[in-house]
Amino acid sequence: MRYTKPALTFAQQADQLLARGMVGSRDEMIARLSTVSYYRLSAYWYTFRVPGTEALKPGTHFDHVWDRYVFDQRLRVLAMEAIERIEVAARTQLAYHHAHAFGPFAYATDLASLPGMTSGPEGDRRSHASWIKDVRKQADRSSDQPFVRHFRAKYTASIDLPI
Repeated sequence: MRYTKPALTFAQQADQLLARGMVGSRDEMIARLSTVSYYRLSAYWYTFRVPGTEALKPGTHFDHVWDRYVFDQRLRVLAMEAIERIEVAARTQLAYHHAHAFGPFAYATDLASLPGMTSGPEGDRRSHASWIKDVRKQADRSSDQPFVRHFRAKYTASIDLPI
């Protein structure tokens, strides 16, 4: 099947929602649809659809759909914040223990310090050569960060950052 639907303006999208039974202010719908796409929001009114049709159940209010979207957005932000804290703490512990067990540059020089890495060619995703190339690329991308600039300016003999 080919997609043949025309692009709709925000006003036409709001009119389509109203025609399908959405209750609410047309102007508010237009304003909200201009910041959050129709298809992104459609997931939040999906449960209000009359099964097998595009029509919405009577009383489906745009404000209720918007409230669901905003709740989900805020929940996602909170979850990502929590995940970031866990990630930072885990990375801190891994770096701390690795540096104390093997040294601050062992990840770059001592294959034995990284279980599961192979000594294979650079193209092999499990090879240390391939991994260290990616690490160095990431460090280069971070070269504008103050800690990277400071380290590279002060410790010119090392091409790698300490873990």
